[in-house]
Amino acid sequence: MYLIDRAAQEHRLAGLVPVESSTHTIGQHLRDPQTGQEWLLYHALGRQSESGPRVLREEHPDLPLTQRLSVCFASGSRDDLVGLAWELSEVPDTWPSMLGWLEEQEALSAEQIVLFLGNVTVMGAVNRRSVAGREVGEVLAEFRRYSGLAARARHLVEGRESRRETRPATPQDESTSGAAQP
Repeated sequence: MYLIDRAAQEHRLAGLVPVESSTHTIGQHLRDPQTGQEWLLYHALGRQSESGPRVLREEHPDLPLTQRLSVCFASGSRDDLVGLAWELSEVPDTWPSMLGWLEEQEALSAEQIVLFLGNVTVMGAVNRRSVAGREVGEVLAEFRRYSGLAARARHLVEGRESRRETRPATPQDESTSGAAQP
């Protein structure tokens, strides 16, 4: 779904053509002329400018958040996890649902959780909107909301990491103990 590696992007971009009429306000809408698959090339975390990291992602027909999370975590691709994390960083209204889904997924590895949440800006308890012209109570309520989400994310990471440290070794662990770590 996502390509964040520049060389992989360049390779994939070689077979894509721009779409003339695009409803996207950010990025460049592209299509694979052989398969019809549509793609979006944009800059993540750039607040709609070209200052963030470049991302190429497959366009999907408005998949629900839980399905997008499922696809990205099941793919085993680092690019999918990081790309979706960067995208969700720009949509803080999705964070409660995202964290709820992650909390329900017992089978996800600690490595996946740490990589994903380490790239979503949910870990930093900061207000996402300007405080100018807003009442103090409103700003404090928003700060408490984001602080609570950050605490949930940290708890999720810490819980997975402690589970990883305390689980018994398996035959697979022993057979790969001499292998290089990713």
